[in-house]
Amino acid sequence: MRSLLLPATALGLALLALGAAPATGQSVRFAAATVIVSESAGTVSVAVAIASPGAAASTVQVALALLSTATAGADFTYPTTQTLTFPAGGTANQTLTIPLTDDLLAEPSEYFSLRLLNPTAFPQAALLKNASALGRLNVTNRLGDTDGDGDFDQIYAYGSRSFSILNAATGALVHDSGDLLERLTSTDATYGSIFNASNTTGTPVRKNRSDDKGPEPEGVTTGLIRDTTYAFVSLERMGGLVVMNVNDPANPRFVACANNRGLTAGTGDQGPEGLVFVAAANSPIGAPLLILANEISSTVSVYQINLRGVLAARSGAFGPAALYCYPNPAAPSAAVRLSRPVAGALLDGLGRTVRTLPAATDRLDVRGLPAGFYVLRATDGATSRLVVQ
Repeated sequence: MRSLLLPATALGLALLALGAAPATGQSVRFAAATVIVSESAGTVSVAVAIASPGAAASTVQVALALLSTATAGADFTYPTTQTLTFPAGGTANQTLTIPLTDDLLAEPSEYFSLRLLNPTAFPQAALLKNASALGRLNVTNRLGDTDGDGDFDQIYAYGSRSFSILNAATGALVHDSGDLLERLTSTDATYGSIFNASNTTGTPVRKNRSDDKGPEPEGVTTGLIRDTTYAFVSLERMGGLVVMNVNDPANPRFVACANNRGLTAGTGDQGPEGLVFVAAANSPIGAPLLILANEISSTVSVYQINLRGVLAARSGAFGPAALYCYPNPAAPSAAVRLSRPVAGALLDGLGRTVRTLPAATDRLDVRGLPAGFYVLRATDGATSRLVVQ
């Protein structure tokens, strides 16, 4: 016999008003932060309260959290969602009843969790909770309730899936790589088959870290080779590293990926964390080296950096000139102007070409494009992000 702990405001997902939304000024919250019962009770009841009820009835959809120690179907029964209705003008709490299963096993206390999201901040909540969108993403309940009304106005996920470059003098963000690392690893000819697998010594499971921190960039260092500054980023979960040319910090350019992880259980270098760049002048072999410490496999990887071509004198700035889109965000009917004429292509969030610019132009046609995030990639290597509302 064990007890079941249900922290009602901990990690999880409860979607407000996918039917009739609570009116402006109303707030919906759990009546208690934690409900504790024994499995032998057969059910657990969770009360939801509403403040400032409106003239019309309001509904609340409550969906199950993904993070829990109790197992749905084995320890308790819960459908995809349940709906509570507050009648017009009603102030009484509405109660959600969840059946429990008493398996008579001697086990530690377990829990599952629920959370409320603000329907105004998240009008597409039904789409976001889908497993192919944000439904599997692990998030925190320690941040996000910006107005203190008991629901969550912002979503904060754990860790990072990108690397950022900051201005050392001001701390201002110069560049963030966004989803670049996951796009590179997911399409890798060798390691795409274990995309976002964890660094376990067991058999790699594809995408089992997609709900946490993805490839989990863990360490970074820089090194000057000839006339180019490179950034080396280690990927703790996927293994290996990514090399970026950062001569232009606002527009880093991808150079290469390297990985010595095996595709089968417990082989190769796993869990790279710290890394050190050794310049040619300090290298015992006279060539630049990169050294990685691998936590899981307890190994050290040493990569020799081979040089290609000859060093040529060059004047002026390195890399392409900066490229900007405005207005940004842009309305679907707006005429988007570019900071300079370029040829290239506009890509959607999946990397698919949705517009082409065969000749240099300073205008971009976004008519007919669905709302979302896009990247304009010029033929000279410059990129610019664009949001279409």
